[in-house]
Amino acid sequence: MEADWSVELTADDPVIVVPWSAASDDPRKCKFVDLRLGAHLIDEIEEARPVPELRAALLLLNSAASPLWTVKCDTWESDTPMDPYEMDAAPERTSICSPETTHSRPASTARNGGSAR
Repeated sequence: MEADWSVELTADDPVIVVPWSAASDDPRKCKFVDLRLGAHLIDEIEEARPVPELRAALLLLNSAASPLWTVKCDTWESDTPMDPYEMDAAPERTSICSPETTHSRPASTARNGGSAR
C-alpha cells in the first residue's frame, strides 16, 4: 500500500472540509466516515473491505490511542510495479502488522492505496 499525505501551508492551498460528501451525481455516494466514533464503522468504507492492509491502517490511525485521524481514502489498480525502496524500506518491511492482519503481499502485486479517508 502506498500512502500519500499533504500539509496545508497557506490560506490558498486546497483543503478538505470535514465532514464531506461526494456530489449528488456520484454513483458511489462516497462520504466522510468518522472511524473515531467506533471501529465498526469501517464496514461503511467500501475501499477497505477487500484490502485487509488498508482496513488495518485506517483502524490504527483512527484508534483512541492515535494522535492522527483520516478523512479520505482510495484504492486503484496499477500495471506499474511499486518500488519497495521508494519509502526507504526493505521489501520485507513493507507491510502493516496488527491483530487483524499479520501477512504481507509482495510489493509488485500489492494494491496501491491512497490517502486514507
